[in-house]
Amino acid sequence: MGVNYTIGLLIITLAWLLQLFFSLKERKIRKRFLVLYSLGTTLLIIDSWSLGLIDAWVLNLVILAIVLLMLIIISIEKPKIISVERYKRMKQKRKKR
Repeated sequence: MGVNYTIGLLIITLAWLLQLFFSLKERKIRKRFLVLYSLGTTLLIIDSWSLGLIDAWVLNLVILAIVLLMLIIISIEKPKIISVERYKRMKQKRKKR
């Protein structure tokens, strides 16, 4: 492993950063994908650590942090959008209490 491996990891990191930016609005990534991806990245971290490849270990750790952040973001529930009429009815019910 050498320069190509490091460049590849940098490209993957860039791809995840872009996905993170776009998913803040859309939230279309499946949780299973993220769980499997984080598992694979964890194995890469272990492998890089055991081989003494510090640059690969650090880049994989950054990627894992991004994946886990994505998992947290898509796990947060979106606020429910309600109609104005329903909001007014809910407000009236609260006043009656």
